Amino acid sequence: MSVVRLTSAAHNAAETYVATLSCYAAIYDEASPANIEGFMERELEASEQQLDAIGKDRWLTIFAFNDRLIDRASRGELLAWTLVFDGVFRAVIEVGEPLGPESSPPPLIDNLGLPLAADLICSTGRLVVGCLSCLGQQQTPVAIVEPGTYRVNFTCDAEEEAKHMDLEARSDYPPGEGPDWRLALNRVQP
Repeated sequence: MSVVRLTSAAHNAAETYVATLSCYAAIYDEASPANIEGFMERELEASEQQLDAIGKDRWLTIFAFNDRLIDRASRGELLAWTLVFDGVFRAVIEVGEPLGPESSPPPLIDNLGLPLAADLICSTGRLVVGCLSCLGQQQTPVAIVEPGTYRVNFTCDAEEEAKHMDLEARSDYPPGEGPDWRLALNRVQP
């Protein structure tokens, strides 16, 4: 797949296929502070340390980790979501009309389930949709947008997603199926 330049004027879309290995996926700018090697391991370790510091059991680590991802989303670093099982999933990114300064902020994320929306800071405009375990690794962006802040609204087609759990390679994805995920972006005007 080639990288697609997206603009609101053209109302075009880009698509990619994401193979997951960690039951988490995300959209982020290539220059995001979260796009560092070992991101998941560091955040999981920090979650364990946080629980240890307050005397909580480590079985709560995944909940503390999710809270850390929500905090990253609130800072505009990435928008992550959870998966029931790993597989190969088709994602479509679309850019719509810009949001005016009067637009309300996205709803606060209180878990990584649906609905899911956040403002994503895109300093380079080079967007990656990938497995959270691949942060910090060289990835080809799926789309290029004008740098700025974008409201990202994530929706999942649960039926489609269920069909593609346990797929191991892009070549296993049946033609004509999906998309599993839609990411609608609207530039946030200052």
